[in-house]
Amino acid sequence: MVKKSKNDSQKKEKEIEKKVEEIDKDTLILESLQKINQRLTALEEKDNVPEELKKEPEVKEGHPIPEEYRGIIDNVLNKKFGIKLDYDPERPQFILNIVVPKKYSLMSKDEWEMMGVDMRSRTVSYADGSNGVKEWAEKVYSSFTPEIQSLIVAERKESKK
Repeated sequence: MVKKSKNDSQKKEKEIEKKVEEIDKDTLILESLQKINQRLTALEEKDNVPEELKKEPEVKEGHPIPEEYRGIIDNVLNKKFGIKLDYDPERPQFILNIVVPKKYSLMSKDEWEMMGVDMRSRTVSYADGSNGVKEWAEKVYSSFTPEIQSLIVAERKESKK
């Protein structure tokens, strides 16, 4: 019976040692997190960021837009729609971005605040060229409600006068 109680006490000691080790690990983790938090707070309080980095990055104009592509966008949509091209020199394609004016956009107010722009993008191969641009413009046009489509058409006709 004495042996049993000795084994029990050894088991309890091992359990206590394991718990102490776990507590020590948790304490180390907590201390590390507190140090990280202190460093972050110190960095936030310092205002050592150069003025150039505080400014919003300037949006550079994209690549030149071929007149043919601009004409397609004007004829399918209207002149108020923007167009931006991004070329990939390593691939035989470009990214066509059609920028939708806010008044035609179907984005919610929250989406506008988050995104800042309604841009519809598609990759077009050089082989597709103007046909790919026209196809995408027609697809963008078809994504609008009939009311917005009629507004787009009305303004397109008005701009041609």
